[in-house]
Amino acid sequence: MATPTQDSVIRQLEKRYQVPLSKVPRKRKCYEGKLNDNRTLLVVTPESKIHLQGQGWVDLNEKQVDLMRIHTEGIVAFRLSNGKRYFVYFASLRILLIEDSICENKREGRFWRLYIWPDHIEERNSKKTLPITPDDYSGIDNISRPRRSSRR
Repeated sequence: MATPTQDSVIRQLEKRYQVPLSKVPRKRKCYEGKLNDNRTLLVVTPESKIHLQGQGWVDLNEKQVDLMRIHTEGIVAFRLSNGKRYFVYFASLRILLIEDSICENKREGRFWRLYIWPDHIEERNSKKTLPITPDDYSGIDNISRPRRSSRR
């Protein structure tokens, strides 16, 4: 089975949420668009082959995470070589992206290594996990609804 292409994932999200997405300059795997009421959306589309242990792994670098933090909404669309796609709302993924679990090397800088198992994501240096299901949009469908203003 082939890894889903970035283009197919982006087109699927554009159609589902009725938002045009365009490539972020100088970012190979990042796309952005405007949702209703001027909220901004960033989609990051990392890919991985499936390794012998049965999981994929991707690195999210600090620049990608910082870029997601400045947008109102964020989706990470993991694309795996077994044909599976996992859509994760960035706010949910943040529990894994803590300072204590960051990796660093000269080539990539600072990054988080995430293992993508069939039913969960785990961060390499942490015991925390996030449950996932392939092609499940339930965790990201709330982006299409306007946010309610909070009243105090």
